[in-house]
Amino acid sequence: MSDQIGQSYRNYSEEKIKKFPFYLKLNHNLSLLFFDLNEISYDEFWEIIDNPNIQIPQKNYVIIDRYDDRLPMYELNHNPFTPELNSIIEEKYHLVEKYSKTQKDFKTDIFEYINSKTPKTVVLYLIDGLSYIDVANLDIDKVFKKITPVFVNGKTNTINGFKNIIYGYDDILIAKSLYYLGYDVYGLTYWNRAKNKTTDELFKYIPENNIFTHEMDLKNIIENNPYKKKYIQIYRMGLDEDAHKIRTTNEKLINDKINEIFENIKKLVEFLGRINESFIIYVISDHGIKWDFEKNYGKGAHGGISFEECFVPLIIIEG
Repeated sequence: MSDQIGQSYRNYSEEKIKKFPFYLKLNHNLSLLFFDLNEISYDEFWEIIDNPNIQIPQKNYVIIDRYDDRLPMYELNHNPFTPELNSIIEEKYHLVEKYSKTQKDFKTDIFEYINSKTPKTVVLYLIDGLSYIDVANLDIDKVFKKITPVFVNGKTNTINGFKNIIYGYDDILIAKSLYYLGYDVYGLTYWNRAKNKTTDELFKYIPENNIFTHEMDLKNIIENNPYKKKYIQIYRMGLDEDAHKIRTTNEKLINDKINEIFENIKKLVEFLGRINESFIIYVISDHGIKWDFEKNYGKGAHGGISFEECFVPLIIIEG
């Protein structure tokens, strides 16, 4: 892919490239970090050009936000969300964060949608340990085909990842914010709050009587309250337990586990679809896992800086 950009350079004289940028179409802005390119906004560039007292720095600038016919246009068909990202992620960590949708952005996206659509049921499905790449490479049901890579702000561990998601930038729990918008708040988790610090942190604003351990209890609440707005927060184990405890795992076992998780989510989608009310389900993970199938021990790990650990999947299902 760098040869493709290089060819584009060669098609445009070296002298002009040093003085002027070109317009560039990208699949994702993160691709800029793989090449010797510097982004400049359309307005900023033409303001500099139109002002004779300002000299543009000697850099390989590209404009990606607006286009016209005053500069040459090139397209770059590049997917930045592959293990190739490991070659730059540590060196350019904060730039990777800048160009990505992040866990902390997630809460803002939720409330923009809710304020415009006001769905009757909002489900946040939290999965402990699931990489974007593991899901993106899997042949899963078409219900889940639209998968967005989301960057983990900071440490790639469970408590930090989930706090990024449910607190966002304003440090107010999603459950609390939705309660003040008129939503009844409920939870579903395997783990007792008193015995699990993470569960207690994630569900602290949800009343104890509204937290269930069995899906049927939650389904009864949904069916028996058809006219009320409901927020449901579900906390499920993903692949984190396998990474820590199981030392003989392989790609097939991992894929089987992911399929099992999504089969469970599909049943929830089908259940909500049978109820005559609007809903939206957000599926997201706290962190990814870096697998090492070449070793007998330490098969899966998280807590470091890698594409596999830092990018988790976001799937949104509307009904």
